[in-house]
Amino acid sequence: MFTNITRTTLCITAFSIASLMAAPLNATKTESLDWNWKFARFGKMPDGSTQPEPGKAMGFATATSEESGNPADNAVDGDKSTRWCAASGKSGEKITVDMGRPVDVKTVNILWEKQSNHLFKLEGSGDGKRWATIEDKTSGQNDSKEDTVENKTGKPRYFRITVTGNNQSNWASIREITFKNDKGEIIRPQAAAGTSKSDNPSSPSFNDKNWRSLNLPHDWGVEGPFRMEIENRTGKLPWVGIGWYRKTLEIPADAKGNQFYLDFDGVMSRPKIYVNGHLAGEWKYGYSSFRVDITPFLKFGQQNTIAVRVDNPPAPPAGIRAAASTAMCGSRNPTLCTSNTGAFSSKLRKSPNPPPRWKWTPR
Repeated sequence: MFTNITRTTLCITAFSIASLMAAPLNATKTESLDWNWKFARFGKMPDGSTQPEPGKAMGFATATSEESGNPADNAVDGDKSTRWCAASGKSGEKITVDMGRPVDVKTVNILWEKQSNHLFKLEGSGDGKRWATIEDKTSGQNDSKEDTVENKTGKPRYFRITVTGNNQSNWASIREITFKNDKGEIIRPQAAAGTSKSDNPSSPSFNDKNWRSLNLPHDWGVEGPFRMEIENRTGKLPWVGIGWYRKTLEIPADAKGNQFYLDFDGVMSRPKIYVNGHLAGEWKYGYSSFRVDITPFLKFGQQNTIAVRVDNPPAPPAGIRAAASTAMCGSRNPTLCTSNTGAFSSKLRKSPNPPPRWKWTPR
């Protein structure tokens, strides 16, 4: 019961920037970053509707249908723990990937959610209208969990997979679609020419003027409203969705040469942390605290934009529940500390933090 309450109620908790001053290692200076954030919610909304996410994983994939919490973009996000799933077991569901430009793809790898009879057709197109068949496996038996197909149709921009032979026990569900060139290097979708980076909330130039202002901790789930059709184990609250938090702060010019970190007491869930438009780090869980080194991305003597993307899917990975009691029972006050570069590793060894579950993800 405790873990379910935690998962439902905790979206983003007390948050701080940590910097250890170039003073004795046991000296710290604290400063909270809980105030004056901008927030907006996307994806599944409280009333059950769907609000498109700006720059939505750059909007690379679309599908004929999507199960709640398992959108098409999950199939090209580079994360094999997520997936696209159709909304039913109907045969003929399609997923289309826009690579953003013509690409010289040698192989296409399809990782299915589970091993079953996966019948499908893979096609390529230069304009999204005229399609050439790359592989047709719509008949016979195909019980593999993974299919690798060779592309001989030139340089498509679009790839489409039509999944057939489905039923109520075997829905169209793909964990990841991976594209590789003739050297075995992964080719990722990218924004099409003419798409502005300012369209993405991670960008410093993104316009969040109409976003809501709030302080942390914040919980979008308990804001409701209650909806009787939502499962009871989550309190019938609409907690599924995507949230973006943005904040600007100035780092003094004379602070250059110090090491800066962002400390999070908890972000539910799968947060990605951007600094001035750059992905500084991410955390695959929700209940446990973690730290991100943001030093390489800071602009000293200037305004800096911190953006945090939070994704609450209907069924978070199992690792989240395991850390629930640690985060909820031991919530600590957020701190801001700076340390000179040479003292960084020494300080960490002496400190009772980070806890064992901390994962370091400097970029």
